[in-house]
Amino acid sequence: MTSQDAAANLNPTAKASNAKWWLIGAGGFMSLFYAFYGLYTVQPIGALPEGATAIVWRNSGEPFFNSADALGSRSPIPVHR
Repeated sequence: MTSQDAAANLNPTAKASNAKWWLIGAGGFMSLFYAFYGLYTVQPIGALPEGATAIVWRNSGEPFFNSADALGSRSPIPVHR
């Protein structure tokens, strides 16, 4: 390690600046993820005994968390069981 590397490691503003950019990047990624993607859950059924969750591309107007049961309950056509 050179003396220049040691001086860079002791510089607290460089570390704070690096952490700031990581936080800005993570916040930007999370904002874009929330704007375009959503979580779709499937309740446990015979084919999927443990249920499942999928990350999906959302259409406009869809909630972030969605499920087949929620789609059926919002449908104007009645769902018969």
